[in-house]
Amino acid sequence: MSVSTIQDTSIFNIAVEAGDPELCKVAANASALVLMQENERTFAIGLETASELIEKQILTPLEELSRLRGGSESPGIDSGTTDDKEPQSQLWQASQLNNVRIMDYARTPTFPIRPKKKQNAALGLLVGIFLGGGLAFFLEYMDTSIRTIGDIEKYLSWPVLGIVPRFEQTIKGKASDSEIQPVVSKFPKSASAEAYRTLRTNIQLADLDNPPKFLVITSAIPLEGKSTTALNLAVALAQKEGKVLLVDADLRKSTIHKVLHLDNSSANNS
Repeated sequence: MSVSTIQDTSIFNIAVEAGDPELCKVAANASALVLMQENERTFAIGLETASELIEKQILTPLEELSRLRGGSESPGIDSGTTDDKEPQSQLWQASQLNNVRIMDYARTPTFPIRPKKKQNAALGLLVGIFLGGGLAFFLEYMDTSIRTIGDIEKYLSWPVLGIVPRFEQTIKGKASDSEIQPVVSKFPKSASAEAYRTLRTNIQLADLDNPPKFLVITSAIPLEGKSTTALNLAVALAQKEGKVLLVDADLRKSTIHKVLHLDNSSANNS
């Protein structure tokens, strides 16, 4: 429960918060009635006190007058010293206490003031956006993985010779992403085949005076496209230069011979 005054007025506002709306109404109205009854009791006490003072003010001169008529005036007694300001002040204070009344009774609230669901949802959304954005920037800052051409050129200072799109984006319904496919020969008009031909040209133009004669295709982890890249790059080079020797150096899970339908019963190992 809280009591406040409306600015620049003498009006009190009683506010009650509870889990039951009916209880809020009853408690607020009961508090106002108690306040008004207490004010009336105080007014009655003040009025009684003021009445006693007025009665005393009236009776005192009469008693003195009676004594004077009877010849019993005592020396040093001043019959004109009665002050009438004190009773008037008591009456004025009592009249000021009797002006308390209830202007508007409390009604049963139709909706709760807490929790403020819309406000809380809006604040939660804003906080979530700021926290999510901050977390995203933090994770991006802490991420040291290499995913784009810009990352390679920034961290390794190596030139990028080519980018090959995923097969499922260029040969939809004809080859899966994990399947080794000689796309340069089987699908020569696809984006992947054109990417391998671009890679071939970039390798040849990397050093015109001393073009590379040996190329090693490798990666950090399995299933990153080593065999696929080696196979298609060999086909692209063969289409232009004529003779290419492709060596599958994966002694544990060799796959190129299966794609080219070759026998791998004999091999060189050193």
